[in-house]
Amino acid sequence: MALTATQQVLNQVKDILSDGDQLTQKELWVRVSMSSEMKSVVYTDAGKPRLGLLQGILNRVVHSKVPGLMAIVDNSGVRKYTQTENNLLDLLPLFQSLKKQLELTTFNSKKLNGNQKMLTDRVTKDIEQLNRDLSEVKLAFKPTIGD
Repeated sequence: MALTATQQVLNQVKDILSDGDQLTQKELWVRVSMSSEMKSVVYTDAGKPRLGLLQGILNRVVHSKVPGLMAIVDNSGVRKYTQTENNLLDLLPLFQSLKKQLELTTFNSKKLNGNQKMLTDRVTKDIEQLNRDLSEVKLAFKPTIGD
């Protein structure tokens, strides 16, 4: 099965950032569009750039929805993109989402039997602890670009 254009661009972005570079959207576009195998993907038949392919991927990176990639802001306020090997940072949004879902779920304790209530309480406590642990990791991991 052939990869979609978005998947091809995402793979190319991951390859470009695999050497630890921290690049802006413009720099990434230049690197992606210079690749001979990507020219037919990132440009239309009429030669117009398909900037939305990269923009869509980078929007997902900003919202922590692309494992292994993250957006950072340097000291001058410029957003750059980089690769991360920190799997805990990739999991943080998932656990925050699970915690929020648990908070929004109202359990009627009268309808739960003892084992269900005990299991629900245990899962809630475990997710809250994981959320605290992951938040500490995120606070400790503050990538900076230059000084």
